[in-house]
Amino acid sequence: MRKLHLVLRRSGIVEELEERFAALPGPRGYPVGLVLLGLVCACYEKASTNLDDAFETITFGISDRLRTELGVPTCDIEDQDAVNALYNRFHRAWSRLVRSLDPVPHERRSRLSRAEGRRVAAAWNGPAGEPALRRLEELANRLVTTPVRIAFAKGLMRHWHGDIAIDTTAVPSWARPHTRRRSSLEASANWHYKGGGDKEFGYSATLAIAAHADPARAGRYPQLTLGMVLHTPQKDMGRHAHYVSMILSRLTRVRGFAAADRAYTKLHPQDFHQPLRALGFMPLLDLTKDQVGFEGHHQGAIAKAGRFLCPRTPRPLLDLY
Repeated sequence: MRKLHLVLRRSGIVEELEERFAALPGPRGYPVGLVLLGLVCACYEKASTNLDDAFETITFGISDRLRTELGVPTCDIEDQDAVNALYNRFHRAWSRLVRSLDPVPHERRSRLSRAEGRRVAAAWNGPAGEPALRRLEELANRLVTTPVRIAFAKGLMRHWHGDIAIDTTAVPSWARPHTRRRSSLEASANWHYKGGGDKEFGYSATLAIAAHADPARAGRYPQLTLGMVLHTPQKDMGRHAHYVSMILSRLTRVRGFAAADRAYTKLHPQDFHQPLRALGFMPLLDLTKDQVGFEGHHQGAIAKAGRFLCPRTPRPLLDLY
């Protein structure tokens, strides 16, 4: 619990949110830092982000000494009315946090019409919601990259040569999918299609993971998540890949290969390949046979598979690409 509390404090998220809420009128209410700590602990111990589990973990799942040290409000677990009252305070603090950070505030307790849901989704991914959405991404990555900063400070990443793997994975939603008449409670969610043809309703998470190009370096450093962004499936894959790479470029000047699957290979060069190279990474892509076979020329050099080769390279070597 203390380690998770330290990570949360080092991220700077708690101080920023408390400063934002300090200007609001009315009583302070339940400390928002404890709400976040409860969610982090519930995720770590129970693999759950359910608000009930977060409340139980922070209120009844720690020692009296630690509860006093952290200033956690408490009550008699046998007094159901007192428990309900304290949980309502906890829930109100979470609701206040969500409302203040929501890029497109709307009714989230009942399903919108399909037309209204599309409007919310368009605003979420459009210019109107972009400033708040970028703020959410920044706050989330402060928490994600705090263990990375600690690992760099302790020298745990000294054997890492800057290689990363970029991929997008499904984040299922508990809400029911859209129908013809009604939108999902998660209006900005959609279907995430996997490589095998399966699909899940929810969101997509684009991740940058510490990787290795040399098998001899496997296991010599922690395989940490170096950047993350949660987004509507199939929306701006190139921008999200560039964003998680940019987050990493702020932490270290080390650069290496950036491996990605065919979903990124097919993107336009200006959307993925060029921005990644501009950050100093060398894209390592999974190409199909028809993509590999194409050859071009630039200033006398042979251009093939994204690389420039000597014009006198023997044909058998060229055919290896």
